[in-house]
Amino acid sequence: MPKPRHQLVDIAATPYYHCISRVVRRAFLCGHDPLTGNNFDHRKPWIAERLQELAGSFPVDVCAYGLMSNHFHLVLHIDGARARAWSDDEVIGRYGRLFPHTVEEACELPADARARKVHLWRQRLCSLSWCNHRTSVRSFPPSPAAPRPRPPGFDTHPPV
Repeated sequence: MPKPRHQLVDIAATPYYHCISRVVRRAFLCGHDPLTGNNFDHRKPWIAERLQELAGSFPVDVCAYGLMSNHFHLVLHIDGARARAWSDDEVIGRYGRLFPHTVEEACELPADARARKVHLWRQRLCSLSWCNHRTSVRSFPPSPAAPRPRPPGFDTHPPV
């Protein structure tokens, strides 16, 4: 039976993790789609830029990545010691790049509540789940290509 990620990930045991993210519904992440004739290679630079942005916010090093037509692989090194060495202001700045509205709201909190928020944000920045969520394909710009045609026999409404 599958286990939740928080039971599988132990940075103390190993800080290196292989992550996979894939698209659904026969969508294409990169490459040529033979069904529609569209080419999605324009997304490759977006993905590389996004990985650099995330490495600048999370305490991770991208050791390797591979892009396929419908998924990508990441090998990440999570550096918990680096995150623990960050000042509160640095945590706020890094978290604010990812979630600016959350940080703006927290600036109005009393000092003790704000300190609790910063502690929570530091934990989230060290979390493989939060990092993996921010690398998902949903976080990339929409494709300028037309939507994929529905396969034959696929109806949105049941027959009457």
